[in-house]
Amino acid sequence: MNLGLLRELNTVTERKLLADRIEQLSGNQDTLFNANVPEKIEKLAHAFYKKLREQLSADTLQTTVKKSHRKELVEVDVKSIKHEDVKEIGAEWLCYQTMDTG
Repeated sequence: MNLGLLRELNTVTERKLLADRIEQLSGNQDTLFNANVPEKIEKLAHAFYKKLREQLSADTLQTTVKKSHRKELVEVDVKSIKHEDVKEIGAEWLCYQTMDTG
């Protein structure tokens, strides 16, 4: 997720604090030190976390739809297949075509 330019945050420390706070929210890791987070960073973190949740919900929905339309694939060992009662019509068809062109 791209956070953009973040003109509201002036220092690298504030940007790092925002990134850390978003990670805490996304991992459900509330800490005892949330009170030390400035209000503008806390608001931004919650806004970005909300966007992240919405994006993940949309991606999950698309993945579910794709899975429901996916064909079932089965792996087969080709060397284990046996042919029985094989019928070939290539030679017969060629002879028939040759005789029928009269």
